[in-house]
Amino acid sequence: MLTAWGIASAIGPLLIARLRETTGTYRGPLRVIAAVMIVSALLPLVVSPPRPAVSRQS
Repeated sequence: MLTAWGIASAIGPLLIARLRETTGTYRGPLRVIAAVMIVSALLPLVVSPPRPAVSRQS
């Protein structure tokens, strides 16, 4: 998780700057960020926690 965070923090600003240069506005990149934030906020509500392992003792 920290690796993904590190990569996103390195590439994210560069990607947003590139999109700003090509489109002339921050509207598109901000919508992408908003969509990612909404998905990341809803994901814990949708995903169920893992079930504990059932051990068979003989």
